[in-house]
Amino acid sequence: MKKMLISIPFSRTIRTFWETSLKDDIEKQYRLEVITKIEFNFNTIQYSYPKLNIFDKFLLKIFRLCSAIEKEQFYKDMLSNHAILLEDYYYNFLNKLKVKSYIIKVIKFFFDILKLENILIMPYKNILKEIKPDIVYLNCPIFVEEIFMAKAANVLNIKTIFSSDGNDIFETRPLFSSSDYYICFGYFARKSLLRRAIPENKMINVKNYIHEGISKYLINKNIAKQKLGVNKDEKLIVIYEGASYVNGHEYQRNLIDILIKLIENNQICQSKILFRSLGVGSESDIKYLQEKYKNNKYIIFTITNLSEFQVKVTPKQYKETALLVSATDVLFSIPSHANLEFGMFGVPSILYSFLEQKSMLKFAMISNYVKELLQTGMCFTAETEKEICYNLQYIFDNKFNPQSMIDRFSHSTNNLKDI
Repeated sequence: MKKMLISIPFSRTIRTFWETSLKDDIEKQYRLEVITKIEFNFNTIQYSYPKLNIFDKFLLKIFRLCSAIEKEQFYKDMLSNHAILLEDYYYNFLNKLKVKSYIIKVIKFFFDILKLENILIMPYKNILKEIKPDIVYLNCPIFVEEIFMAKAANVLNIKTIFSSDGNDIFETRPLFSSSDYYICFGYFARKSLLRRAIPENKMINVKNYIHEGISKYLINKNIAKQKLGVNKDEKLIVIYEGASYVNGHEYQRNLIDILIKLIENNQICQSKILFRSLGVGSESDIKYLQEKYKNNKYIIFTITNLSEFQVKVTPKQYKETALLVSATDVLFSIPSHANLEFGMFGVPSILYSFLEQKSMLKFAMISNYVKELLQTGMCFTAETEKEICYNLQYIFDNKFNPQSMIDRFSHSTNNLKDI
C-alpha cells in the first residue's frame, strides 16, 4: 500500500482531517504517517519537524521578510484598484518592523542570488528521503514548516495535496498553485480554485466532514445553555478570539465593553457573553482580559471541562464545539472557519472591525471568501456600536435558515478515488 505523510503543524488539521471520517476514507488507499509538533496520540508512526540551528533561524527571519515582499504583489493582484487599502495593510506591517520596503527588496535580491532558501529546505529534503512517502498532505502552506515541506517535496518530485476551503487570503500565496492535488471542502472551494486556473482534474471534492462531525453531538438549546451557566431566557453571544495578533487585547476588550454597555442599557435583550480563546493570542493579552472581567456577571470565560485560556494550542473535540453551536444565538468573529461551523447549523455571525486598524476588515471584505459568506444571509458586518446594536436586534428577532450556507460550502459526494 502507498504511503501518505500528513503534515500537522497546528491543531486545526486534527479537527479537519485526523478526527473525521475523511481520514478513514483515505486510509482505504494509503498507509498514513504523521509529521507534527503537537503532542497528540495519532496511533501511527510519528515524526517531528527538523530543528533549526542558530544560522537557520537567522535565515528564517530573512525568509519571512522576503516573503512579505513576495506576497505584496499577490495582494496587489487580488485587490486590483484597492491600492490604498493595500498600503494600510502592508506598509503598517513594515512600519512596525521599522524597515523600509526597498531595503527588504535589496535583501531579497541577495537572498535569491545566493540561493539561501536551499539551506532552509535541506533538512526537510533529508527527512522526506528518510520517510519516503508517495504523497504529502498539507493543510495549508502558510506555516513555515509546511512551506519548506512543500518545496522540499517539489524538489524531490514527491506529490503533494493541499486542502482548500476557498479562503483566498491564504490561497493567493505563490506556493499554493504548485500542488498536484487539492482537496476541496465545498463547492465554493472548487469555484475558488477554478478562478485561480487550477485544472479540474487536480480537484478532489469531499463532503464537509466538520459538519458531519459536529452534527453527531448537537443537543437541545436550553440544555446546552444550562451546561454553560446561561438561563434559557438569556441570549448567548460568543466571541471567538482570533484577532489579538493584530491589536493585542484591544479588539476583544473594546468589543466586550460595547456589548456590556448595550446589555446594561437594555438596548438588546439580556445576554451572556462567552469568550473563547483559540490559542493565537499572547498569554499576557489573555490574562489581562481574564483579570479585567473576572467579576463581571455577563462574561463567561470557560466552558465545560475546558481550560480555554491555554496558550498552548490543543485539539478541540467535536462534542465541545457542538455544545457551543447548540447554545449560541450569535457569533462575533474575524473571517474564519468559525463562521462556517456555526452558520451551517443556523447560528448567524457578525464580522466586527479591528477598531484602530479598520482597514484590516475592509481588506478582508474584498476577498471572495467573505463575499460568499455575506451572500448566505448568515453573516453580517459591523464597525460601530450603532451597527452592532442594530444587527443584534435583527438577529435576536429572526430565525435563520442555514441551507444557503450548506449549499455553498458543502459537497454531497466524494471523488477520493481520483487521488
